[in-house]
Amino acid sequence: MDAKEIFPLFHQVLMNLAECYTNTVEEEVAASGINARDFYIGILAAKCFDPDPISAERLRKRIPYNAAAYYEATLGKLLEAEFLEAAPEGGYLLNQQGIIIFRRTVSIVYRQMEACTSFSTTVMEDIKHLLAKLVQASLLSDDPPCKWSILHSRRLDPGHNVAAIVKIDQYLSDLTAYRDDAHLASWQQYGVSGHAWDILGIVWQGKAATIAELLPINEKRQWSEVETMAAIAELVKQSWLEKGAGLSLTQKGRSIREEAESLTDQYFFAPWSILSDQEMNRLGELLTTLAETLEKKP
Repeated sequence: MDAKEIFPLFHQVLMNLAECYTNTVEEEVAASGINARDFYIGILAAKCFDPDPISAERLRKRIPYNAAAYYEATLGKLLEAEFLEAAPEGGYLLNQQGIIIFRRTVSIVYRQMEACTSFSTTVMEDIKHLLAKLVQASLLSDDPPCKWSILHSRRLDPGHNVAAIVKIDQYLSDLTAYRDDAHLASWQQYGVSGHAWDILGIVWQGKAATIAELLPINEKRQWSEVETMAAIAELVKQSWLEKGAGLSLTQKGRSIREEAESLTDQYFFAPWSILSDQEMNRLGELLTTLAETLEKKP
């Protein structure tokens, strides 16, 4: 099994693990007057930046495809609910109440994940060891890409005194973050905005072929119609997009988007050379079995 076959298993395992704890998290944070989205975007993310402040600007460094308003509403809500406090230099920090809900909720998540897995200790340690090698190799890889996302993800590492499945979840999250680093490095060289790049990808993937189809997608990311039209104009100016009765990629736009996808793979998979063919096959087999086992959990 090669790296491109293995990577989709990361997402599958993470999603199946999330099924083990999502309902419990929602119930836990609801008791504090917030929802799971508030917890993940505001409180969990704030811990990734600790001891630095969290802000919409910093959150958009990893995901520049959302408008600042997408994050500002949540951060403002958590400030009002007294889980965050304003930092002197700008942005927000977790206060004592925020730290308490973070620790309590994460502890619940860890227990739920551990209860979901029944693999032998040897198997789990094998997966953990192989993923740890990939994380370390990614951290030590040459630039590009930069390590913004993976380094902040690593700040959530729970240490050594946790179940293997918890470390596996952490390492999969770290590597997913590094994938984001790789993709950012693949297109930011062109100097276009994150909003414009996202629209290029939406059209490239066939998710929207007209402005009417595009606007609802961008509204979910909190972009106004004016901002979306400006981003479309940015792509037209680059000769990447043609705007007529519909939206269509130019040959140049398609080539740029496909080149970025290729570069993303190049950057992301380069550190995987740390694994031998035997280790690669072993990782693929174990993650496949783990994903399937988690999927069968009630």
